Amino acid sequence: MPLAMKLLLPDSLKSAEAKSVLKHEYKVGSQLEHPGFVRFHK
Repeated sequence: MPLAMKLLLPDSLKSAEAKSVLKHEYKVGSQLEHPGFVRFHK
């Protein structure tokens, strides 16, 4: 199965805001179900 990953650059890991945005994207994306959407995995 093809996969895609979204990662933060090392400098961004120092930013609480960048981590918060990524966590929010996961929370919202993991609640969506549609054949055209990418499934989120922790």
